[in-house]
Amino acid sequence: MQNSAITNKEIILALMVVLATALISLTVIISTPAGMQFYGDTLIRLAGSESHEAGFYASSKEDFSEIYSLNDSSGNFIASFEESFGTDNKKENFFFIFYDIRDPDNICIRTKYGINRYADLIYMNRRCICSSPDLCCKEW
Repeated sequence: MQNSAITNKEIILALMVVLATALISLTVIISTPAGMQFYGDTLIRLAGSESHEAGFYASSKEDFSEIYSLNDSSGNFIASFEESFGTDNKKENFFFIFYDIRDPDNICIRTKYGINRYADLIYMNRRCICSSPDLCCKEW
């Protein structure tokens, strides 16, 4: 006769599978531009933000360098970024270096840049910090 009760060993195994799946998913999200773009867009949509209030863009470091004409001849992307954009509100953690920089042309717009230390990924999160949407860009 077979016992249908779930044992502690089975519960622990199931929790380990869930944890491993979560870690793999997190790794894919924070290490690829497509994963990070999906994650950022989902968060903005779930927060109920309007298109003029927030914008999110993720790309590879190489694409970002081409778009913003960074001089990355030294091979040190972070140094090239800081030389071009500055180091306003710089914060570092294990995976990312963050910069929260005010737009030089519009004081109502701030952009948070996140540079992944270990993967070819950078993201930008633009947001309007003024109460009037007319003061911010309509399109990102």
